[in-house]
Amino acid sequence: MAANERHLEDVCHTSGAAGLMAPRHDSTPQLLLTRLAAETGSSASDRQPLVTVDADDVTGLYLEPAEADAFADNLVAFAEQVRALARTARGV
Repeated sequence: MAANERHLEDVCHTSGAAGLMAPRHDSTPQLLLTRLAAETGSSASDRQPLVTVDADDVTGLYLEPAEADAFADNLVAFAEQVRALARTARGV
């Protein structure tokens, strides 16, 4: 048994993930993932589920629920800007 297997406070619970493949020109697409994560820390605030956003297996963001809502709103606005730029690029 490894020494770190005795420390249950280090356990992190996660949900299933939702993924999005972000295309790259002439390269492998980048995988973006989001999921819930909760650590079994000693305080209640440590156990609060957070929304994580990862890129290529690197956790970039840990968001509280209100932060995740604001981030999602920003993603919708970002998507609209991406579509507008695509229309411009097509000459429409």
